[in-house]
Amino acid sequence: MKLIIAEKPSLGRAIAEWLGSSYRKSGYIECKNDYVVSWVFGHMLELYEPGDYLPAWKSFSCVLPMIPEKFINKLRADDGVQQQIATIKNLLDNCDEVINAGDPDREGQLLVDEVLDYFGNTKPVNRLWLAAIDDLSIERAFSAIKSNSAYVGFKAAAEVRQQSDWLIGMNYSRAFKRMFDSYGYHTSISIGRVQTPTLKLIIDRDNEIRNFKDKTFYELQATFRDDKANKFDAKLVLPDAVKLLLDDESKLLDKQPLVEIAAQIKDKTGKIASYSNTRKSQRQPLLFNLSDLQIEANKKFGLTAQQVLDLAQALYENKLASYPRTDSQYMPASQFEDAPNVLKNLLRLSRYKTLTPDASIKSAVWNDEKVSAHHAIVPTGANLTALEELSKKYPDIKNVFHLISVQYLAQFYPELLYDEVEIIVDIEQYQFRAVGKTIVDLGWKKVFAATAIASAKKEEAGDREENEPEIILPLLVTGQPVSCIATKLLSKKATKPKHYTEGTLIKAMTNIHSRVPELVKQMNYDAETSERLIKEYRAILKESSGLGTEATRAGIIENLFRKKFIDKQKKYLVGTELGATLIGSFTANQDTSQELGFLANPLTTAVYEMFLDEIVTECAPHESSIAAKKFWDKLLVQLNNMTIFSQLSFAMNNIEGAQLCLACNRVIKRLDGQYGAYWKCAACGRSYKDNSGAPILEITPVTVTVALNKPCPACSDGSLVERTGKYGKFVGCNKYPKCTYKN
Repeated sequence: MKLIIAEKPSLGRAIAEWLGSSYRKSGYIECKNDYVVSWVFGHMLELYEPGDYLPAWKSFSCVLPMIPEKFINKLRADDGVQQQIATIKNLLDNCDEVINAGDPDREGQLLVDEVLDYFGNTKPVNRLWLAAIDDLSIERAFSAIKSNSAYVGFKAAAEVRQQSDWLIGMNYSRAFKRMFDSYGYHTSISIGRVQTPTLKLIIDRDNEIRNFKDKTFYELQATFRDDKANKFDAKLVLPDAVKLLLDDESKLLDKQPLVEIAAQIKDKTGKIASYSNTRKSQRQPLLFNLSDLQIEANKKFGLTAQQVLDLAQALYENKLASYPRTDSQYMPASQFEDAPNVLKNLLRLSRYKTLTPDASIKSAVWNDEKVSAHHAIVPTGANLTALEELSKKYPDIKNVFHLISVQYLAQFYPELLYDEVEIIVDIEQYQFRAVGKTIVDLGWKKVFAATAIASAKKEEAGDREENEPEIILPLLVTGQPVSCIATKLLSKKATKPKHYTEGTLIKAMTNIHSRVPELVKQMNYDAETSERLIKEYRAILKESSGLGTEATRAGIIENLFRKKFIDKQKKYLVGTELGATLIGSFTANQDTSQELGFLANPLTTAVYEMFLDEIVTECAPHESSIAAKKFWDKLLVQLNNMTIFSQLSFAMNNIEGAQLCLACNRVIKRLDGQYGAYWKCAACGRSYKDNSGAPILEITPVTVTVALNKPCPACSDGSLVERTGKYGKFVGCNKYPKCTYKN
């Protein structure tokens, strides 16, 4: 018997249908040719909790860091998991061969492998690598089946990711929880390898907007006319002397130099220093990976990253599109031969009937060298009749399918052709430049023009991406005289940055390599160290390196909402006071920034992802992987820095809704006591009475005690004293509370 273990029931059913299913049993399907298909439900195993390793680690006040000698898995406490794992165990005992049919990525590899390891499987294991689950893709995957050992690097990388996330999350979440508690703010605090740097991106943008200052900058435009009355506009190329006046954003804030230049050239004659007319082309756009699909769907339809992932997953599970959790925008060259059939099926849809794609056109996306574990998200051309039924359950699924399909259809149209004209004018000692563009053939843009659909959300100013307008310039020759007939001082405003949307946040996460100088500057090192770090990060961060992965980014954003670190204002993401306080705690002082700043720095997790990619490429087991050893050496140094964590000072902001202690200005917490509710400051210990859920914020006068040198009539040990309390003077016993005499 050959046992196939799929990542999820829907995938198992698709494989069984292709094999030819005979009998559906509880937790598995018997198929033809001695195949049996079963499945897992995501991670059926989980790493031990801290208290499972050592009893002392159950307490949040235990010594940190917690570093297990060996990580151990346990079954999830779920009745469905327990039942399914028993089914898989029985099938494993009776099979001759196992086939891992997890999703084609790191986590998919581990989901099945960890179950096999849990049972100590010794039977041969092969790997079925499915990029899509239409019949043709399944057939190809079975013909290309390999030994599971060929994918050991994927398993090792997933294990390193899982264990490092445990170490960072468990240790630093506890450490920060203690710190927040000490300031009187008792709430759940979560630190994550990807989550915290993503939060920092949002908080940094909030601060950038808050600190933005309006400024006006200037450019000079001149209108020229030739001897045939042809006119055109050109902009000043700033001379070196004026460039010295530019600010740090290369903007000219002083208009006076331009006013003087305008006066010098007005009504003067110059000449054409150069004239060029070049035929250029623009290639077809690359196909979608998950991030770009999420960005586009958010921009056009306001869909969240998680919604787009869920819809793309539904298209995949219903055989309408390929595997969605991909970072590739290219296709294997071998699949170019499928194009005629895919196009024929797509053109049956009414939306595409007027299109005329040419299946012989082979764009740049067909490139084996650009494809690794997965290819781009594309329509399969199969099961299109299911789209209408699916849209009843998922109203937005047609829009997502349309984005994927149009991007694919555009590959089978010619490149866009245009003529670009550049004119350089010399006048007095200055140069002016004009650039014009004339469309010759729209090419692939015809597809988007013919199939455009209205956005499902109202676009705001600045959100629209309009086609670049044509600028037609006259035909001139080098050396030809032209006259300056007018000048215009262009006054422009610096653009205020916008809060992130889910789409623009994902774009920032995927392009984190482009922000190296800015992120290094925030680390508060001296100039020499900062310069060295910028060079190092630029050298190691590839363009593919990013914050998180295609599979995790949507979940990271959702988790920030759940933890109340961020909120949504219309379509924009903004940090809450809690989120801002957490990120601010990393940068309260230079020691904090340098010792703990790695937790919030997007560069750190991007480098971690680079290590994980190296582990995959190395293709060695976790325990013998050189790349894994480098990763652990780096992380353990950072973890061991936790020994000085308690010495670092934190700048805690007043979190919205918090009640503050009158004595020390820390947050107070409402508690239930023996005689009812009351409020207490964890920092200084002062207590306050409760009034219908709110503290009575008044300081009780300090008690003054005067000895009366008289024995207490109620006890034989004490003597009477006069005290001054909230309601005036009274006499009591100096042995209070042992003796409660009061007069």
